[in-house]
Amino acid sequence: MDSFVREKLQEWGLMEWASAFEENYIDEESFLLLDGQTMKELIQPLGPRMKAIRKISELVSSDMDVRNILRSKQGGEDIEEEMNDGLLSHKMRIKAVRILVSHLIEEFGDRPRSHVKEALARSIVQEFPGLKGGVGNGYEAWYTPSIEKHAATGYLEERLRNVRKRSQERNPQAVKRNRTETPEAAEPPAVSLEDEDLEPAAADALTQWLRHNKEPLSLVKEYHQKTLRARLLWIRDNPKERVFEKYPRLLDTPGLMTMDFSSVQPGCGDHLFLMWTPQIARKVLQFSGRQKDWFRHLGIAEDSSKLSDNEVCNVGVQCLPCVLPLGAKKINGRNHRAPIAQALTSFVDVQPIGIDIPHYLETMRETFKAPREEAIQPLILVVGDRASPEQSFVIIDGEAVPQQSFMHAVDYCFKAFYVFNIEYPWQCSTSWQFLQCVVYGIGVSGAKLSSVAHSLEAYLKVKRPISAQK
Repeated sequence: MDSFVREKLQEWGLMEWASAFEENYIDEESFLLLDGQTMKELIQPLGPRMKAIRKISELVSSDMDVRNILRSKQGGEDIEEEMNDGLLSHKMRIKAVRILVSHLIEEFGDRPRSHVKEALARSIVQEFPGLKGGVGNGYEAWYTPSIEKHAATGYLEERLRNVRKRSQERNPQAVKRNRTETPEAAEPPAVSLEDEDLEPAAADALTQWLRHNKEPLSLVKEYHQKTLRARLLWIRDNPKERVFEKYPRLLDTPGLMTMDFSSVQPGCGDHLFLMWTPQIARKVLQFSGRQKDWFRHLGIAEDSSKLSDNEVCNVGVQCLPCVLPLGAKKINGRNHRAPIAQALTSFVDVQPIGIDIPHYLETMRETFKAPREEAIQPLILVVGDRASPEQSFVIIDGEAVPQQSFMHAVDYCFKAFYVFNIEYPWQCSTSWQFLQCVVYGIGVSGAKLSSVAHSLEAYLKVKRPISAQK
């Protein structure tokens, strides 16, 4: 039996299964390549098997000295300096990934096992804590294993995939692998419609009362809360109907949209205002400035230091479509990626002062006739300057709902996706998903954020309230 394998099994208290390793000719090289699937053939009991997998992963990680790997290549010390700061520019990140993936291929081939990629990703954030995120294990920007229908992602995985693709193009006779489809645009989690014992007839009676009465406010809020389940069921089952026609108090009574949202997503209704501080927004702009020319797309001066706190919060949100991956949708069997201008306007539409709002809504009438899940709604409309708008609205269900500020418009718009049971518009879905997971803290455990989104989250080091850390 291989002496290295025997030594490790003895050290880890796994000698009971040594014969299986010997019978399958497991030597040092193959030992380090074992993963969860192959380990099933060697160690059947789950407990010892999981222990062996973890130990091997740690062993592989200890052999990956990320700093030395970088320093061994020209320009590696410059990359190391930026990684120490916790803020990698787009150019330096590409160089770092190329060097690290080149090392992976040299040591493990162009199809390394998942635990090997995971070990390298873990080593990166352990060596450079500034790059560690607060979602999941903290290294998801570099490597995220496949989960159910979602393919593995991350900077390392994407680079390996590109290397294999070019290799196949140079060698047309190579066996073609099944292409991994791009995950569909994220959608808000389904709402629970349980635990409500109001009879349908009673719910209909209260709904009719609410349609014709705006006061007293206390009674409006009480009846609105009691009809929550009936309302959400009706919205779900009638995607082509206009919600505000049946439930007009959602339109004209402040606070009801938040009330409904808080009922289906408790504990996170005020997270945007608690967490999207000027300090966080400025860090978003700093990160974005190292990745892309966001200011050119937004028509804003590059020097953001002159922006007020309110302005920097507004611009920080609006630059998300500029830095995060553009939304994609399958059209005629092919993935179609939205142009950046379309991603921006489906997120925040900027119009000049003096715009005729009724005419604006008239031009979008055909959009409102489509089922809610197909229309580009809700969206934010700002009038005047992007950084400091004169007016802010949320366009939804054929109406322009006025908001007291741009950030209130962002909050109302986000909550409307859940209350109206609408998927994010595919053109800007990545921006809304970032706010969903990183700011509101919804669906964090099952989130499938992009690598750039994970990197941005790691740089922000957002501290979510306890209620959001799920």
